[in-house]
Amino acid sequence: MSEEIDQKWVLLGQKFGELMPTNKPKDINGILFLIGVQELGTGSKRYTREQKQDVIELAINKLLSLKEFTTYTHTDDEGWPHYRIEKKIEFKELKDQVKFLKELIVSYFEQEGFI
Repeated sequence: MSEEIDQKWVLLGQKFGELMPTNKPKDINGILFLIGVQELGTGSKRYTREQKQDVIELAINKLLSLKEFTTYTHTDDEGWPHYRIEKKIEFKELKDQVKFLKELIVSYFEQEGFI
């Protein structure tokens, strides 16, 4: 990860700490969950384990759309956005996937004016 992305990742963690001192996301999945909830627009509520996985998948699809790997297609009757895969991504190692997701997360929060 570039030094600039590293710095912005740290800044993002600090911002979460300021806004949610007792409930700061502890890892990348926590941040993905927050993005998914934001994109779903349901606000704070209880989710089943399966729903949490769906919320994280929604976040990943939203993030991938920033680089045109996915395209938003529609929102279903239950309010869930759907995306179509445009390009496949392959990573040799998990660390490369995490690095890519962190870059997308930073881009997302920059676009949202959070950092």
